[in-house]
Amino acid sequence: MPLLVRRIFTNNSTSNYIIIQIVHNQLKTIAMNPANIPTRKGVHGEEIETRPLQVEEWLESLPYIDSVKTCALLQEALQATNKQQVTSSTRLELVELYNWPYQYYIDSQVKTGAQHTPQSTDTMLHQVQSLKQIAVQLSFSCKLAVEEVLNRKTLWKQGKPPLQPMLMSLNYLSHALIFSFLEYAPTPKKVWSELNLIYSFAEGLGQQKTTLELPGHKAKTRSSIEHAYKRIILASLADPYHLPFGAIWEIYDQLNDWAEYSQLHEYRLVDNPTGYFVLNLNSDSKPLPYIKFDGNNADAMHRLLDTTPLENLIQQYVERLKMGQPVDSTIRLTPFFAKSLMGHMLKAWGLPPKRYLQRLPKAGQLDLVCGMNPVYFFCNDQKDFIRSLVLDDNEDDFMTEEPDRLKNQASSVFPTEQWQIVDQGAGGYALINNGCPKNPVRVGDLVAIRHPDDDQGYWTLGLIRWLIIGKNKIHKIGIQNLAASARAGAVRACSESNLDREYKRALIISHNGSAADISIITDKGMYVSGRELEMEFDGKRIIMKAKDLLEATVGFEYFKCTPD
Repeated sequence: MPLLVRRIFTNNSTSNYIIIQIVHNQLKTIAMNPANIPTRKGVHGEEIETRPLQVEEWLESLPYIDSVKTCALLQEALQATNKQQVTSSTRLELVELYNWPYQYYIDSQVKTGAQHTPQSTDTMLHQVQSLKQIAVQLSFSCKLAVEEVLNRKTLWKQGKPPLQPMLMSLNYLSHALIFSFLEYAPTPKKVWSELNLIYSFAEGLGQQKTTLELPGHKAKTRSSIEHAYKRIILASLADPYHLPFGAIWEIYDQLNDWAEYSQLHEYRLVDNPTGYFVLNLNSDSKPLPYIKFDGNNADAMHRLLDTTPLENLIQQYVERLKMGQPVDSTIRLTPFFAKSLMGHMLKAWGLPPKRYLQRLPKAGQLDLVCGMNPVYFFCNDQKDFIRSLVLDDNEDDFMTEEPDRLKNQASSVFPTEQWQIVDQGAGGYALINNGCPKNPVRVGDLVAIRHPDDDQGYWTLGLIRWLIIGKNKIHKIGIQNLAASARAGAVRACSESNLDREYKRALIISHNGSAADISIITDKGMYVSGRELEMEFDGKRIIMKAKDLLEATVGFEYFKCTPD
């Protein structure tokens, strides 16, 4: 990056000194404009610069803080470079140069993982679209290098197999798949055929387990074609359309350590199908669960992936988390999501779930609002929550400035949006929006829905379980019902930090009409098992204790409470 920030720790002082060194390439005379791709005069006029030194200077001059502009320039430069005739060694050198800024943005996405707000999700999606195209171009560059090596004739008509560019191509194709999952979009055509072809070729040479180097942002990493292949297979089988935005990066990153626990074999019959998947190396499709594969169609191109050793490992970590024991440093998953993501992987790699609640096709429309704040607004008779709280003189408790903390605030308006019903079952709905929704939706978001002709205005609470975005931004979502109704109120912790003792929105769900059997939905961070909570609703103030956690997502927590 043009801006380098270094933290230096000295032995003589406990203070940390931050030295900011600004490296300006303007001090050099570079015949390039960072607003355009680098070019030079060729036989047929202006053509893309392919000399590594000049390309490196241009890359250093790019405005990396502006990811949209930088990614657009990288994509344009790579497309032009892939049309030029260069040697395989030069092409790979260029790939490593272009990989540096690309990997910088990838690392930032992996680091963020599933910790996104609606605003950051929208910003990241714009970056994802550009990075996906860059990944495809980088993969194509590596493919060109492979083809050049394979077509080259040597004195003995034998050459060293191009394993490194094959691994690099597989790695970039894997990223392209991850970006599709982040877009909740269908898998691009021919990606699986390319992945399967690379692995099949390496396996035919007996080199699929050979350890090779991969270029990285800060340092090179080591992997093998089989390891990278199993890694993306496991990620794609982790049911990414049911994951919150960014969580697939956490899983993919974790699989760098865990993929080795899965095993690839030639196809064979197994007694217990749990954890087994069938791959067709001569197809453009992802692996199938063994239980869904017709063994009569098996041939020499089919392979069997056994995930049971990996599932056993994850189960051990889940048990440790349930008992409150710490996990080792090899766990890269965000602590807040670790337990739920591990459970998600175990479920995805086990037997395919059976639908016990039948869904029936149905026509019609539903009004929908998405997110904790809008849902609260409509469940509270279109009155917004007002957090008007101050510390008292002793600064040991919170008090309200106004007795009516939930009064109407005319400036707070949350528009509803109509979605078409695809089908409906006892457990929820499948809905579709034929245009890009005005209000963003995410997997894990709280929603409220009602029929447009419902004069009473009753809102049903639900949770977005899956999302698929098709062509022309057509959105399809799956909603799981949470509660037929809820009362609006407020909740805070009775002790601990001042932040915890500040009132937050709460949706109160009564079970069996009993005040002793209720659940609440509130913002993230409120739930701690056994925590004493003060709740206010229906003009009453009661003390409750948090019990079982029912759901924890990117947008809210849903848990049971009992009287203290």
